[in-house]
Amino acid sequence: MDIQTEKIKIVKTILDTDNVAVIQAVNEVLQQVQSDDNDELIGSKPDGTPLTRADLKEGLAIAKQQYKEGKYSTFEELVEKWDIQL
Repeated sequence: MDIQTEKIKIVKTILDTDNVAVIQAVNEVLQQVQSDDNDELIGSKPDGTPLTRADLKEGLAIAKQQYKEGKYSTFEELVEKWDIQL
């Protein structure tokens, strides 16, 4: 992918559209990208809400702490608990 070609395509598309919603959506995405690294949108949560890099880091820190405290289940324990037939 040639980055300059892609930029030109995007700019041309924006200039050719009269759809205000498209312009606003592009603007929102660009603002997200330009914001602080911790606010970087990297995906979405299962409920559809945005997932930021800061959210991911926080979740990982919580998971690591829970693991250190022994608050986890092994695969075998989950199979037994939910009576899963493999």
